[in-house]
Amino acid sequence: MFTTYLPDKVLEPYVATLYTIEWEGERDSDIFNELCLPTGYCILAYLFDGGFTVYVEGAKIPLPNFYVTGQQACKYIFKSNANSIKIVGAALKPTGLWHLFGLNMPSLVNKAEPALNLLDIPSDLLQESLSTIKAPKEGVSILEKILIQRVQSSVQSPNAVDIAIGMIHEKRGCVSVTQLIQKLNISERYFQKLFKKMVGLTPSLYTRIVRFNFMFSEMNPKAEQDFKTISALYNYYDFSHFSRDFKKYCGEAPTKFHIDRFHFLKETMIEAPVILKHK
Repeated sequence: MFTTYLPDKVLEPYVATLYTIEWEGERDSDIFNELCLPTGYCILAYLFDGGFTVYVEGAKIPLPNFYVTGQQACKYIFKSNANSIKIVGAALKPTGLWHLFGLNMPSLVNKAEPALNLLDIPSDLLQESLSTIKAPKEGVSILEKILIQRVQSSVQSPNAVDIAIGMIHEKRGCVSVTQLIQKLNISERYFQKLFKKMVGLTPSLYTRIVRFNFMFSEMNPKAEQDFKTISALYNYYDFSHFSRDFKKYCGEAPTKFHIDRFHFLKETMIEAPVILKHK
């Protein structure tokens, strides 16, 4: 269902991975109904077969064919009754959309917007390129070409926020804002303001999401989970704090959650964790 591709070298500072999603219902009654967790990445994707509706905090959000999403700060549900779904996309690093397109990142939190309305890319280039996609792998090459052209035209230089994000991933989310600003030798107010401008979230919330992703990737669906040990390894203050995060992002208490109900989540968060694509 989910296949990842390494981005071109020139895209590595901005793109964590390129990917395709392919799903075929075995019966007419089959429905695509998948839970997704916030990953810390932003998405630029083209849906060239099938259709989706996204539910975020109870709100129904129709998904455009060519869409961009900012940071997700809560769980969300993808639903579709299409017999076939095919998507090609890019998981952009937290500052990728800001560097490449200068978008207002706080305004994109928990949203999916039509990419043509936001991106400074000639619409004729997009329409002509995307309308020719017949197979997912072909779409990867087209999307990569569009992004490379953007890098070559104009891009922002890396700064303290990019360095901090690298540190957050290196520590698997087990690092405080105080530790980050001490390492970077900058003021907390400046750091907080710049981080939210470039990422869309506060650094503490982003770090919390990264920590949860790394923790979730440690789960073994074939064995009983030792949540108390896992939560201690990831520096949760106590088990109740861990349970609160788990319920926030998964919708259920850890003891009631069964990953086998969500094939896409299992594939992207445990079997081949997207969080590990950040380099």
